[in-house]
Amino acid sequence: MLTSLSKQTTRKFLFDACAGLSGSETLHQFACIYDEATRRFYVWLGDTDFALFTKSTFMNLSNFAEKELGARTAVFLVYH
Repeated sequence: MLTSLSKQTTRKFLFDACAGLSGSETLHQFACIYDEATRRFYVWLGDTDFALFTKSTFMNLSNFAEKELGARTAVFLVYH
């Protein structure tokens, strides 16, 4: 499934997962790469505590990838 990623066809993002009453407190940041050639959106979760990766974070990442970038596939990379 993994392919070699070209610098010419990829875009990098740093996604902030926020919380708090005003939504301005950053809980965690997730590094992301979008590969335009395959239309895959990769999210590096690493060894993140899953308490920091909520349903809301998942939905926000998925919506961003699909609606803003046109991604067809989202790949969440976990290191454990």
